[in-house]
Amino acid sequence: MSTQSVYKWSHAWRERGICGLMGAHNRSRQALLTEAQIAVALEIARTNI
Repeated sequence: MSTQSVYKWSHAWRERGICGLMGAHNRSRQALLTEAQIAVALEIARTNI
């Protein structure tokens, strides 16, 4: 893991929270999860607070 990766993850977290970590971090890479999967994950996170 590079320092740059950690910086990008930290920035993504500060800017968009869990959504920032679950999506693509740059435009040249596809998101690992679909929008539907992200929506389900967010709903689960909201109900488990």
